[in-house]
Amino acid sequence: MLYAFVDPAAGAPALGQEVWNSGNQTATTPWTSVANINVASKITGPGTYYLKIAAYVDYPGSNRQYAVGFDNVLLTWSGTTSASYPTDRPMIDPVNFYTAAGIERWSSFTETAQKNGGEIYYQLNADDGAGWRYWNGSNWVIASVNDYNTAAVINSNLGDFPTTTAKIKFKAFLASDGSQSVRLDQVNVGWGQQTGVSGYAISGWLESSAFNTGSQSSLNLISWDEETANCAPACDIKIQIRTAPNSGGVPGIWTPWFGLAGAGTYFTSPLEQLLSADLNFNQWVQYRAELSGDGSATPALKEIKINYTP
Repeated sequence: MLYAFVDPAAGAPALGQEVWNSGNQTATTPWTSVANINVASKITGPGTYYLKIAAYVDYPGSNRQYAVGFDNVLLTWSGTTSASYPTDRPMIDPVNFYTAAGIERWSSFTETAQKNGGEIYYQLNADDGAGWRYWNGSNWVIASVNDYNTAAVINSNLGDFPTTTAKIKFKAFLASDGSQSVRLDQVNVGWGQQTGVSGYAISGWLESSAFNTGSQSSLNLISWDEETANCAPACDIKIQIRTAPNSGGVPGIWTPWFGLAGAGTYFTSPLEQLLSADLNFNQWVQYRAELSGDGSATPALKEIKINYTP
């Protein structure tokens, strides 16, 4: 049996308190969608609530195998009063530095966010003992508590940020007047690697925009057109695919990046190859291409073809 719970406390759920269960499943069944389960009786007021999903399996014999799963489980709610958000600029401070081995210069800084009239500000750190920096209009200087920049300002001036340690970390400040919901989903930092004698980068990557298939779709095949003969065998192109039920409005909804052998792997042949069934029944699709060369020449990716069935 499969269960869904909504609890006001963390920890293991208690059977009998679930908001939904599948009933006893005694045979193989296809994926089933269950929509709009009313959980109003469980959310009795403002606070923190835990959405829990569980599977209970009874093994009546030996050598049995079971495959069960949940996909895209969401808990939504609404209030009867105006929403109120922090006005003290709460901070997002990632724990680890990102290291760009062989970096020549930092090249871009972009954010994926929903601001609703608010703003997100940033400081940067190079792990060189100088601490947090901001762009003061002419240089990257030490920042005080209230010194920071928007992503656009950082993006325009990131080429001057220090590269001596090949490390970078950001700190984000979410600014709201109390009525604005400000959310940061993702930050991308671009950088250029040391180049060969002809000026080509040794490696690079491209992440496509999200493509709307129009409905929940099944992905079938992937192929692409490339030119790698000019620097074979050093030149290489490899691709990954991921999908989501919408274009990215909810964090964590995208599948992992998939390749030929599953999550975390790559497609390396441009010829038609089957896509994993784990990518199916979503509406949006993205690809990520990674290109590598020897510095004296570069591969070229001309076209990617993804066949799907709406």
